[in-house]
Amino acid sequence: MLIHQLFYNLILNSLKFAKAGVPSRISISASAIVYKDIDYMQLRVADNGIGIKPEYTDSIFTSFTRLNSADLYEGSDLGLALCKKIVERHNGEITAKGELGEGAVFTILFPYNKS
Repeated sequence: MLIHQLFYNLILNSLKFAKAGVPSRISISASAIVYKDIDYMQLRVADNGIGIKPEYTDSIFTSFTRLNSADLYEGSDLGLALCKKIVERHNGEITAKGELGEGAVFTILFPYNKS
């Protein structure tokens, strides 16, 4: 149920912050990687939306952090904070990258359970 909520929030965020007049393009990919000598499943959710200023890529995961006008983009400002909580509950990590006007990429690392 929590993983469903994670993807729901990330996809909804991509749709909410789409560029006006440009069809939304969201890609989801997965790969196995080794990071810090641990095997992870890396998931990436990328979009072609309005993007994120690089200086805000950490603060977007904080509750009630609004980077855009409430008049233009409605929401509770909890979606990405909830995503971070869900990922951390599964012993993972989530990061964001982006450039203003160039879309955003959310990368999630989940450790493999070898049992």
